[in-house]
Amino acid sequence: MRALEETLKNATHIKVRDYKRYSFGSVSECKELFIEAFKLVDKTITKYKHLDEYNHVISWLSDTKGKGLFLIGNCGRGKSVILTGVLPLIFNAKKGKILKSIAARKLHQVTEYKTPFIVIDDIGTEEIINDYGTKIDAVENAIFEAEDDLKLLLLTSNLDAKSIKERYGERIYDRIKRLCKVVFMKGESLRK
Repeated sequence: MRALEETLKNATHIKVRDYKRYSFGSVSECKELFIEAFKLVDKTITKYKHLDEYNHVISWLSDTKGKGLFLIGNCGRGKSVILTGVLPLIFNAKKGKILKSIAARKLHQVTEYKTPFIVIDDIGTEEIINDYGTKIDAVENAIFEAEDDLKLLLLTSNLDAKSIKERYGERIYDRIKRLCKVVFMKGESLRK
């Protein structure tokens, strides 16, 4: 009888769950990258203010550990700037990877995710589509695809954890926690 490892090498029908890990340098190098990218992509700020929550994103940049990122919490804390500008700039400049974000409210237009990344800004704002009596939740579908096809999942939301569970259910929130490092963004809005 063959050993499991030998069998697995020759078996094309068995899915091995192994996520791609990324690192953009040490924590201090990633902090410099993060701050530089933030200033470059958000020209609306007059002075950069480093929030404690950003350190969790910077830690993730130093080693993603094969997980995506879920930025969740209060409005005006930089979640969308990070997801739609900072991370795409860093991934492109340092790894040659394209992260193309989509606003959750436009998810109903997406028929498939062709890249190894699923990047959705502001989940909780999307419509539930009714297709001949069948309700289709595009966020749930994206999360299932990220898990099934081992894609890096990056999300933002202004909803809190309780509201996420109420809207999508415990099962989806549990999947998000499995697929992503969750960073809670709390405090007053920085928008002026």
